Amino acid sequence: YFEVKSMDNKIRFITTDSGKGFSNEDIKSATKQFYMGDCSRASKSHYGIGLYITQSFVNLHGGNLHIANSLVTGGAQVVIEIPICK
Repeated sequence: YFEVKSMDNKIRFITTDSGKGFSNEDIKSATKQFYMGDCSRASKSHYGIGLYITQSFVNLHGGNLHIANSLVTGGAQVVIEIPICK
């Protein structure tokens, strides 16, 4: 699922899935360069750089990145918040 919302002078991009979610270690380490979590993620189509690049982009724009599990689906949820320029 993908949502875009504007609230509190920020734009929020919310991505949620219905998979098994993040482990506690994933939540702590997901933005580390080349982090791939469990060994099932170590494939030729996954390099462990997506959330690292996302964190860099968010930092450049003075925003926040939130990584958690969805209370609704139980799957992974990534929220990007970027301040809206005035």
